[in-house]
Amino acid sequence: MSELTKVWEPFQIKNVELRNRIVRTPHTTALAGAWPGADPGIGDALIRFHEERAKGGVALTIIEAAGIHDSARYGPDVLSDDIISDYRRLVSRIAPLGMRLFQQLFHPGPHAASTRGGPGWAASEVPGAGAFHAPTDMGGMLSHSVTAEEIEEVIAGFAAAARRVREGGVDGVEIHGAHGYLLHSFMSRATNVRTDQYGGSLDNRLRIVRDVIAAVRREVGDDYVVGIRLSTEDGVENGTDTPECVKIATALAGDGQLDYVSMSSGNSGYQPARVFDGAIAPHAYEVPFNRQVTRAIELPTILAGRFLSLDDAERVLADGDADLVSMVRALIADPQHVRKVKEGRSGEVRPCIGCSQACIGGLLGGGLVQCTVNVSVGHELTLTDETIEIAEQPLRVLIVGGGPAGLEAARVAALAGHHVVLHERDSELGGQLRRARANAARAETASVVDYWRAELERLAVTVSLNSEVDAAALARIAPDAVIVATGSRPRRDGFQSMVPGNSIGGFEADRVLTSWEVLEGLESGTSVGTSAVVYDDLCHYEAIDVAEALLAKDVAVAFVTRGHTVGSQLEGGGMGWEVLGQPHLAHLLRQSKFSLYPRSYLESMDRASVMIASQDAPERSTRVEADTMVMVSRNLPEQSVAGLAEEYGVPASLVGDAVHGAKLLRFAVSTGNATARSLHLRCEEKPDD
Repeated sequence: MSELTKVWEPFQIKNVELRNRIVRTPHTTALAGAWPGADPGIGDALIRFHEERAKGGVALTIIEAAGIHDSARYGPDVLSDDIISDYRRLVSRIAPLGMRLFQQLFHPGPHAASTRGGPGWAASEVPGAGAFHAPTDMGGMLSHSVTAEEIEEVIAGFAAAARRVREGGVDGVEIHGAHGYLLHSFMSRATNVRTDQYGGSLDNRLRIVRDVIAAVRREVGDDYVVGIRLSTEDGVENGTDTPECVKIATALAGDGQLDYVSMSSGNSGYQPARVFDGAIAPHAYEVPFNRQVTRAIELPTILAGRFLSLDDAERVLADGDADLVSMVRALIADPQHVRKVKEGRSGEVRPCIGCSQACIGGLLGGGLVQCTVNVSVGHELTLTDETIEIAEQPLRVLIVGGGPAGLEAARVAALAGHHVVLHERDSELGGQLRRARANAARAETASVVDYWRAELERLAVTVSLNSEVDAAALARIAPDAVIVATGSRPRRDGFQSMVPGNSIGGFEADRVLTSWEVLEGLESGTSVGTSAVVYDDLCHYEAIDVAEALLAKDVAVAFVTRGHTVGSQLEGGGMGWEVLGQPHLAHLLRQSKFSLYPRSYLESMDRASVMIASQDAPERSTRVEADTMVMVSRNLPEQSVAGLAEEYGVPASLVGDAVHGAKLLRFAVSTGNATARSLHLRCEEKPDD
């Protein structure tokens, strides 16, 4: 850890004092607005969400985007004065904790259906991307090219919303001019083909943006903070690349109406992965192009883009590339991140692992914002560590298995005051998660194991490695409760869910390996030859890791999947795949020794080749030569310890993969956490000694 100095320096935007340089740029939570079950305004759930980050030391939070027009209902409902009292209640809870608040205002434009009905609004009649998730999505239709009268409605909507935000006591507003939404659709040369006063030259394309800024400024006054968010390198040909964005930012800053500029990248409809890049992207990935914008203007600037540590932020601040740094997913994974580091407790920080399965995939799948490694996210009212009930009669709890489910169960049980022992049969903690390290692009995924290991040490959990639990061990440990986190084991029968009745000839050959054998064995010399067929029955990250590990060893990979593409079952549906899966597909396709066979299965195999058949045209089979066959299959749960515990007469609970072989990290963590929380019920039932 380098010495942190710039991070802790206070900063001022107009009349708003910030206690340090770490902010949170907006992200949707689905805790407010037109989401199923959400409060239309700002209710207890969203307030509690922000309270956690305020207590955690963040200097500024920019509240998630709020739609400013009845064609764009989204997020907190700022279309009526009812929101003013909600803001006042939010501010009354957050201000004493030292965090300042701005509200982002936007119109989603072409990337969501109009909540008036019909296609999304845009600068021009171009097809909407259809990727942006909304309750009434009509993506892919031609967008509605807004009329001059509708433009005036939009301008008035921004101004009216800004007034309500100010009257609610929030410290400032941010106008969303990025990510392909309505205002950005006007600025971009690719999506603005108008021939009236709002199209053509840069000044014309900026006209609506300037009119919005001026209307907001008139409404809130000169002493109130007004900022804007912009996208550079949006990934769209002839869009807002870096040179164009420098011109845009310089022009808007030169008008003298703005107080700061927040920089981002990408287009959430056409190039969403650039907005939300996960593990495959380097830390601070937006800096190389956005620094050209931030250095071109004199206004205070905010920079985002996968900042996972305060060290990441310190480097950018020290280099003068921004005045403030946004940490979003890192502060989802651990809301206390800033405070823990400030207090010298860096080892207690729960890391963001960049998987995006719950924070982005969960949202785009129609749920709340959540976190794979932190079950409290989106459920701060009920599932923070502070809500864990302390046992009045502590139990001796045996955790069998040191994978994610067992580690989280041990952590929570110890926080509840139980006496916890954990036995792991391998020589290292982490279970299947360790194997993600074999893919250099996702090695960071396993970093959460280090967090759990440190937490168990801090909480005085007894950990025994290389330790099998049998009947004798149970009698020796004499637990009051057993949590079975023994995980699962790979199938070796060649089962393919696309063709469950197909028995693969030759599958018993010694050149058939499981994904575990590949991911664990490449560094220790497992022989795979020069070519391999990887069959993916899961359509998730595991087969991607196998393929990348083999390619890194110069092994040619024929990737056969029952899905329509690589990682097709990653969370979040179509939009989720664009964010989570597409970057991995792009990386694989750029490698000459990679070939893809979607919606296909293994028909047969012999000593030198594999016959691949198409699910949609089985008569079109392809023979591929391969030295090795790798099966990435559904696992079988390992539950034998539960039977031993039952024979011993002690209650046992299955968690993680031991439940049904799920192989999903999010499920492992959540079941481990929930089961450990429920142990207090057993405490109440336990007779007095």
